[in-house]
Amino acid sequence: MDDSIKQLVGVIKSDPAVANVIAFTGGGGTINSGFIYIALKPLAQRPPKSGAADIINRLRPKMNKLPVASAFLQAAQDLRIGVEVAMRCTSTPSSATTCRICRSGVPSC
Repeated sequence: MDDSIKQLVGVIKSDPAVANVIAFTGGGGTINSGFIYIALKPLAQRPPKSGAADIINRLRPKMNKLPVASAFLQAAQDLRIGVEVAMRCTSTPSSATTCRICRSGVPSC
């Protein structure tokens, strides 16, 4: 399986729209499986006709020619949303603890 993954990754890396590839074998209670995750370059850096479906359509026939494990290609949207919150709390002997939420990078907080 390891050799199969390496050959599939080689085909994927050769596509000009691909930025990064990570692959691993095993998981799900079986050694005869693996996963490959592909990160694409930003749209402005890709050649024409390089949407996710176009890339899959380019890769599928190349991957199917390999005498290795079968690969099933599926596009998935990767959304990363992050929020950074800081909280400052002060306490004095004569009053209760007071906390306020501060925006990251705000020095007055």
